[in-house]
Amino acid sequence: MQNSTDFTLDPQGNVADVLLAYPAVIPAFLSRRMACVGCDLARFETLSSASQVYSVNLEEFLADLERYIHSKT
Repeated sequence: MQNSTDFTLDPQGNVADVLLAYPAVIPAFLSRRMACVGCDLARFETLSSASQVYSVNLEEFLADLERYIHSKT
């Protein structure tokens, strides 16, 4: 992953990797009541599959994650 203005998250990206690389995104998970933060299964889950499990709109979720990433870099 990169920290540039052209950065976009891959829906197939691993949840645990995203949380580790960008801890600033944690509020985006918590505000949606997604238990991915601290969950052992996060290392096996993609952003896409997590959004499906929690019935979260994937496009809005990814956009929110990117906002958090860019606001903290």
